[in-house]
Amino acid sequence: MISASKIEWLLLLHMILLCIIWGKKIRIPDVDPDRYSYIELLNDVAENVLHELPGNLNIVLNIRCGIPRSFATIDITNYETILQMFKVHEKELIINLYVFHMNAIPPNDIPLNPNFGHDEET
Repeated sequence: MISASKIEWLLLLHMILLCIIWGKKIRIPDVDPDRYSYIELLNDVAENVLHELPGNLNIVLNIRCGIPRSFATIDITNYETILQMFKVHEKELIINLYVFHMNAIPPNDIPLNPNFGHDEET
């Protein structure tokens, strides 16, 4: 039998749902807002997302948190934004995080100069 204090503790835990841009969803259960850090989030994303990306050494990840009952999001970039994420989800059990990625170094066929190939007007 589970004690009342154990039930209260379980109710304080959240489940993070990683929503990756190519449609996959990954659950991270039993997240304790008092102990979950930005580094732990990065580790969870690395374990669950990075192995599926080809050539994952050349990417930048952007993690955004959906705000309940809103279309707004919070960029998750450090420990303070993790605290803000848990604060806006105080009464919510599921936290939706959206993981986006892009190349850190542009491919060779994309010119770095935006005017490349265009004649300059004189």
